[in-house]
Amino acid sequence: MLEVSSAMDIGEYPACQLPDMYILTNADLVKVYKNDQLVGEYGAKDTPFSDMPHGPVRVRDFVGDLLEKNEGFSHRKAEDVKKLLRAANDFGIANLPLSAKLLAGKCMLLYGMTMAEATNLYNKYMSNWGGTVRTYRFEAVVNGKVVKTVERRPVISAELVADVSHCTLTEKNGYDMAAVRIRVVSQDNAVLPFYQEPLKLRVEGPIEIVGGDCVTPRGGMCGTYVKTTGEAGEATLYIESAHLEPVTIRFTVKKEVI
Repeated sequence: MLEVSSAMDIGEYPACQLPDMYILTNADLVKVYKNDQLVGEYGAKDTPFSDMPHGPVRVRDFVGDLLEKNEGFSHRKAEDVKKLLRAANDFGIANLPLSAKLLAGKCMLLYGMTMAEATNLYNKYMSNWGGTVRTYRFEAVVNGKVVKTVERRPVISAELVADVSHCTLTEKNGYDMAAVRIRVVSQDNAVLPFYQEPLKLRVEGPIEIVGGDCVTPRGGMCGTYVKTTGEAGEATLYIESAHLEPVTIRFTVKKEVI
């Protein structure tokens, strides 16, 4: 299992400040890459929920040792700058705590860092607002092997996905029903929480929709039910959108005499 709790899009957070995020996994560890560069490895030691067998793993550092690799900083300087960038992300430049202000003074006096340089580093490694495309990759590792990968990157395409509880409906002494769960996801199968365009539902054959024939996703998800009508045969549910490819679900309806 590997699920990432964030879309990793700064536009979804106040002031474009990416907060702590959590990885849900039962793997031995998870490797985190930013733009194909390894920034860290996380596992059971990183969960604040130590009483759980596989507690959610908290991730705070998306810089790793990239300041050393890309900027040529010494380890000491890189760690100080990384702490300062994190504080700016957590509190905002105008609300830095005293400890962060003292650290900023240290970076200026000891390393000769200017405000312009600090701003450039923040934009490059933290906010990236208006910058180049940033992608993240999460790899679940079990016994030294990558067993599952999740990617987070800007949305290139969207699609409708529907899961149905069962596709064979059987009438006995009453009607049968099936639950249909609908999601709108990106090319990386990440739910798109801001998609709220209405979806049209229609059926053919011996089933009918329970409720209205138009549903609107909330948080990128919605659903409906279909029920039998007293006859047997083949039936189809169509889920249609003005902008996305439609989804077709086929049902087999049986009727048993008791």
